[in-house]
Amino acid sequence: MVDDNSDDGTTEYLFFLSQKEPRLKRTKTGNSNRMMAGKKFPLTLGLKAAANELVVLTDADCYPATNQWLKQVVSGYATDNKAIVLGYGAYEKKPGRLNRRIRYETFLTALNYLSFALAKLPYMGVGRNLSYQKGLFFSTNGFFDHRHIPSGDDDLFINKVATKRNTEIVISPDAFTYSPPKETREEWIEQKTRHMSTARYYRAKHKFWLALQPISHILFWITSLYLLATVFVYWYIVAAAFVLRWALLRYTFGQSMNKLDEKDLKPYIELYDIMQIGYYFRFAKAALVKTKYRWD
Repeated sequence: MVDDNSDDGTTEYLFFLSQKEPRLKRTKTGNSNRMMAGKKFPLTLGLKAAANELVVLTDADCYPATNQWLKQVVSGYATDNKAIVLGYGAYEKKPGRLNRRIRYETFLTALNYLSFALAKLPYMGVGRNLSYQKGLFFSTNGFFDHRHIPSGDDDLFINKVATKRNTEIVISPDAFTYSPPKETREEWIEQKTRHMSTARYYRAKHKFWLALQPISHILFWITSLYLLATVFVYWYIVAAAFVLRWALLRYTFGQSMNKLDEKDLKPYIELYDIMQIGYYFRFAKAALVKTKYRWD
């Protein structure tokens, strides 16, 4: 447990816990000159203090789906030469449109990074459910390359060190983690702005492949609307294109939602496919240019 200069009684509570549980290690960041932004400095201290080679990370507000979480995550190292295991960090299911929107966007993000890893092109992971070897972290200088950026302790590090041979995914429901979602649209936008702000630091090849999805999506809509406006007599061709697109989405997304326990989102696939156009434009600035945001 790393105490990052808290003043809420955490230091005393950790001391109390360590008296009951000798396996609990605790360390404090202190008032030294911090060379890293955000939580990267305390994370590095925690990794240095870790006694074992395999490190499993999650966030303070996360909890595992079952008591088999660690066992399932570590099973990803069963294959030779694996040094990174990517998991799914879901959000709690709650009533309301905002909750569905947050979970749908989280599902899309997971679908991307898990699928890219399966395609031998891993580019990111999420700190809510992530594991890697301690030796890999220190042999590659950890967060040093992006120490000035408050976020990116998960995706930027994985973007730097992941290869087609050293990365595995674990998507057993027992290996999921869950977090409470944001309660207001403004909080969610701020959170996504922070998440998206690291994308411009990805490797060039990753940015290229990731850009194809929004570009092709937007071009599909522009082309469809143009054809409807200019050659409406062939409206049935545009209609057929939409039917084909949504049939493919419903099959691929539906199968993936089943695997990631997001089945309740399946009725909204076509709706969110339309809304996703606005999402691209809303967060394009955060992904393309340097963005100021508040780090809590």
